[in-house]
Amino acid sequence: MSDLEFAMGFAKAASGVEPAGFFAGIMMWLIVMTIICLAISILICIGWMKVFNKCGREGWAAFIPIYNLIVMCQITEVPIWYMFVPFVNIFGLWKVAEGFDEKFGKNGSIKIILFLFPYVGYPMLGFGKDMPVDAEDDDDMQMGPMPMGPAPMGPAPMGGPVPPVQPMGPAPVAPVQPMGPAPVAPVAPVPEAAAPVAPVAPAAPVAPQAPVAPLDPTAPQGPSVPPMNGTPTAGPSVPPLMG
Repeated sequence: MSDLEFAMGFAKAASGVEPAGFFAGIMMWLIVMTIICLAISILICIGWMKVFNKCGREGWAAFIPIYNLIVMCQITEVPIWYMFVPFVNIFGLWKVAEGFDEKFGKNGSIKIILFLFPYVGYPMLGFGKDMPVDAEDDDDMQMGPMPMGPAPMGPAPMGGPVPPVQPMGPAPVAPVQPMGPAPVAPVAPVPEAAAPVAPVAPAAPVAPQAPVAPLDPTAPQGPSVPPMNGTPTAGPSVPPLMG
């Protein structure tokens, strides 16, 4: 009995079906699994392509066997020989997933998905809005500060001397005013208003004196009366009466 006859007899005894149907079922199962694996591989490669483009590498490298693993190791800074040593390549795939997680600033939130479910993690990382952290820093460094000085006006002369380029440094800064109190302008003195002078009341009119009657020389006159303050009174002295 040949080996083929022995295998067919064993398959019939184990499955209870004819050998032709048994091998047809195995072939169908292999075809279905091949299609599923091929679809998963294409999905992973598409995710790698988008991730490679974000990292500044060629997207077509994701569809070339072995070379795509080399590019992944170069991006994540993982030793390349990790991918070509049995059992060590499993650790290498974990380091690659960890490297992409750090490169995109995920802080460990996606490395397990990239390692266990790469057909989900890499398309999600490639088609998402996240960008590599170092790429964003490079864009900021390339842009640099905007020039502060005025740009030269007018077209450059054809064949003539090239005008000097304006320096790219910052423009001179105007001196800063001191922060102390501003000087106060002197205030003009306000003249004090003179107090109003009360009007002087007019003096009362002097009453006219009655005219003094002239003395009659012939009339007898009595003795003179000395004044009260001892001052002699002007006028003619009165002669004493004769007895």
